[in-house]
Amino acid sequence: MTPQHAASVGSPWLRELDIPSTLERVLLDALQLGHGEIVVHTADGQDRIFLAGGAIAWVISEGAAGRLSDVMKSRGLATHATLQRVLKQCRSTGSNFAEALVAEGAVDRESMRSALLEHNARQLANLVDRAAAGRVVFHSVERRYASDLCFSLVELANEVSRLVQGPDSGVREIHPATPPVALPIPPSESPRNRYDMSTITKSLEEIMTLDGALAAALVDWESGLTLGTIGGGNGLDVELAASGNTSVVKAKMRVMRELGIPGAIEDMLITLDTQYHLIRPLVRHPSLFLYVAIDKSRGNLGLARHRTRSIEEGLKL
Repeated sequence: MTPQHAASVGSPWLRELDIPSTLERVLLDALQLGHGEIVVHTADGQDRIFLAGGAIAWVISEGAAGRLSDVMKSRGLATHATLQRVLKQCRSTGSNFAEALVAEGAVDRESMRSALLEHNARQLANLVDRAAAGRVVFHSVERRYASDLCFSLVELANEVSRLVQGPDSGVREIHPATPPVALPIPPSESPRNRYDMSTITKSLEEIMTLDGALAAALVDWESGLTLGTIGGGNGLDVELAASGNTSVVKAKMRVMRELGIPGAIEDMLITLDTQYHLIRPLVRHPSLFLYVAIDKSRGNLGLARHRTRSIEEGLKL
């Protein structure tokens, strides 16, 4: 991991991971929300962090050395034939691979958890290096996944230290005040309370009933966290548009401060050949904005602005 990331990390639990500031903010917010998926878009692929129950369940990083099966075979936990058989079974049933191995008696739970911890730490260390040059997007995905085969950032940070410096290096372990299942974030570090994701989804679905609506999103422009998206396709990448517009809002907010212009932005309009892109900062939640893409040939801009304002007023987070 590159040393220049270290200065950007404000949380003591994250220093061992040297997480870039954007990924740090999104990850802390996402863990507060509990469930979801963080995607890091880079020039050569996508890395992912899957969250369940306020903890990290699985990490995938492009080009990371090794697979979970490699870790397990190196520890003598299971044969190649057993791993392939259970994997094939899981692909047909949709079962969790690690839980299936434990349920079948191929691996005991403690050994399975230890192997998963090493694998996820290796993937996360590689992802962190790549994230500095990537674009970070969060997807709110509700998961009903009850398992202790998930990890806090405290556990992963200690495991990264062990892997990088070796088990006999005398490296200092990170000890939180209480041993958590997920990362304990003091209220002062938490940017916001938990959001009502069902309300967000309902509001975005309501926006999509507008004539000509192509896509919509709710975004935190300060952290880059995308709280929800809907629509897109046909050449419109709603994730990219939502994330990219955070820079537009930041730039406009900065110019207003520098010019000393009082008041708040009601909305911002970007007009393309065939589309309108409407950005509306929320009055009650100044760090958030609604983004709506509309087909010019089918939509009514005046009606879209009016409906977006009404939806904002009814959005309770």
